[in-house]
Amino acid sequence: MTASRKVRFLKNFIINRDDTYTVQSRNGVHTRIPEPLTEQVLLRHVAGEITVGAYQLNKSNEVKWFVFDIDPGQVSHPRETAKSLIKACLEKKRFPENAVRLEASRYPD
Repeated sequence: MTASRKVRFLKNFIINRDDTYTVQSRNGVHTRIPEPLTEQVLLRHVAGEITVGAYQLNKSNEVKWFVFDIDPGQVSHPRETAKSLIKACLEKKRFPENAVRLEASRYPD
């Protein structure tokens, strides 16, 4: 995927507020930048030059996405927990089916 496509993806599906953003310093601290989150800033982010954080809530207190972080070491039955959360998200038709994703990087299978 090209850098421009990555930026388009971020703008369309992740970034919900573009009037401000954060930049992570070398010590891990995020500092708010009270300037627009531009395509140039995002290109630097996808190139690995800087680490940018985008605010999830927009000015109307709405989000484009949300995350449940289910750590297998902290939850007794992570698979069942994940299934019940996905079911709850889909059964009331609050979210399109393709908007609900499961990421299992710390799960062995």
